[in-house]
Amino acid sequence: MRSKARLCGLFLAVGWASATESWGEGPQTPMVRIPGGCHLFGPPDGSIKELARRMCLAEFYIDKSEVTAKAYSACVAAKVCVPMRALESPAQVAQQSGTFPAGGIMWEDAEIYCRWIGKRLPTDLEWERAARGPKMYRYPWGNLPPTKRQAATRDFRDVSLGLRRVCTKPGGNSPEGLCDMADNIPEYVAGWVDSGDKWQIRYDSPGKNEEHLGRIVKGGGDNLSIPEAWWLTPVSIERMASSYYGFRCARDVRQMSSAGKTATGSDLSPALRNEEGVDKTVERKENNDANSVKADSGVSK
Repeated sequence: MRSKARLCGLFLAVGWASATESWGEGPQTPMVRIPGGCHLFGPPDGSIKELARRMCLAEFYIDKSEVTAKAYSACVAAKVCVPMRALESPAQVAQQSGTFPAGGIMWEDAEIYCRWIGKRLPTDLEWERAARGPKMYRYPWGNLPPTKRQAATRDFRDVSLGLRRVCTKPGGNSPEGLCDMADNIPEYVAGWVDSGDKWQIRYDSPGKNEEHLGRIVKGGGDNLSIPEAWWLTPVSIERMASSYYGFRCARDVRQMSSAGKTATGSDLSPALRNEEGVDKTVERKENNDANSVKADSGVSK
């Protein structure tokens, strides 16, 4: 509740900004431009039908690396973000500084940071497309399982949190040069998932009686095995508070839709559709239709 109150307070004080408006002078992580297009998302064998779908995304930018502890600390110093959760051992404390990935925060804290620097969290589909590359590999580097050169699996751990400085395993980079999308630290993405149906993803604002909804993390790390790049993990508020998750930010390329709304705007709804042109953004109640993202808003075919 504390994080939600801070998030609402920040948005009321500043107002929802488009992804190209800067809220502050925070450090900017280098970004990679991902072309728009249509791809088959989810498991290549179609084993989870809710996730195996062919969808089209607008082009977007996404951070090359996870947000670092140093960058996040600048937001803390500006009294916008809350500090990372305190850790006990000296080795772990050392990994909460410099170019190690920021972690030990709630989803709302990641969202506040991204908005502070004029960006947003990527959606699960944007993250998956960025991780898999234009050929939609199983892993960022290709279709073969990881080696020590590419990722730190459970067999290859050499630090206490399973963390390392960002972008230090270039063999594991995606085809477009993104770092650490298979391991290092699991990453928050935009959206909600129903704990009763972990594959039902939503991007609207949950109602006050929907406490059962959890957030989504993508990627491996934090003593996890290395999942294929399509995999997602639902996490509850309780799990967020006790686990160690990080994030990277995204921003829009096409800022405004033909209807004058942001393509991936303030409600965090991704601009996407299937190849038949059927709107697959989210299911909304009739009284929220006026705020819906149009089916053709900023979508590349």
